[in-house]
Amino acid sequence: MSDEARNGEIGGEALRAAEDEAVVGRLLVAAGRRPTLPAEELAWARQTVRAAWEARPKSPSVAAGTPARRGALAAALAAGLVAVIGLAWWWTTVRPRPGVVLASVAAIKGEARVASPEGTPRLLAVGASLSDGADLRTAPSTGGRPGFVALRLASGGHLRLDAGSRVRLLGAQEVGLVEGALYVDSADERAAPVVVHTPLGEVRELGTQFTVRLAPGARELRVRVREGAVATTAGRDRHTARAGQELVVDRSGQTALQQAAASGADWAWVLESAPPFAGDGRTVAELLAWVSRETGWRLRFEGEAERAAATAVLHGETGALAPDRAAFALLPGAGLEAELRDGTLIVRAAR
Repeated sequence: MSDEARNGEIGGEALRAAEDEAVVGRLLVAAGRRPTLPAEELAWARQTVRAAWEARPKSPSVAAGTPARRGALAAALAAGLVAVIGLAWWWTTVRPRPGVVLASVAAIKGEARVASPEGTPRLLAVGASLSDGADLRTAPSTGGRPGFVALRLASGGHLRLDAGSRVRLLGAQEVGLVEGALYVDSADERAAPVVVHTPLGEVRELGTQFTVRLAPGARELRVRVREGAVATTAGRDRHTARAGQELVVDRSGQTALQQAAASGADWAWVLESAPPFAGDGRTVAELLAWVSRETGWRLRFEGEAERAAATAVLHGETGALAPDRAAFALLPGAGLEAELRDGTLIVRAAR
């Protein structure tokens, strides 16, 4: 490449960068003034925006595209930046109610930490009470021991955190998800609906089991529904996902609704974070109902198996048996056996 061509390319890149900065600047001005963020939240916002920038499309057609194409890319990036900084600011302006317990820790696997709005992070322990404003973080799956946490909400629902997640309790039924994934289960019909706030939209349950996953850099939001329905508000648009569906929202606000399995590999971390089943003195039927709800498997009895399961009583604790293994390990003691076929757990008398 000649010096003249090289200088022309460099000049073009500088011009595109200036145009992109102008778009970002206009969006930030439109977002309005914000109080200065604490150092920790500002560092998180910078890290999130950097991740979004590094993950941007890098194909030649985009890099050397038209001004409109470059402007759209910068606008999408800036919108993500505004959303991320906005959520960080919002979290820091939420006024926690000291002493108001919102949740308790039901189970922990690996390493997880919690910090109060004014405190430093400390290791999380089973049985700990969590107050308004608690900031929870689980260890990532890369290196060390990945962290998984299960919570019982004072309002009646259940929450779980995947490895590498960060969540803040914002109210009796409100949580903020800034990275990673969160699982919600309103097993109790009396439980109040949970609202999950993210940089890309608000997820409101309508009596259900679902997961919310936020991609690194707030690039994408995925809401997967196992049971019931979920309403997601992104910008001015509201979308509903029902059982067996997944709603995908990207940083530009584009949405897609697609079919999704209610069990399988995408739900493995939910099983990993499940609290153990307290089985002593309970029936096999209760065990199977727990297995079905935790795994998403349908349950079918053959012959007299249902009656046998209702009368057989478990003795001793089931220990750390995961939901997808508990039935196969414990049913033989009650003279029963199980077979998993196409998402259905078939229970019959042992042969």
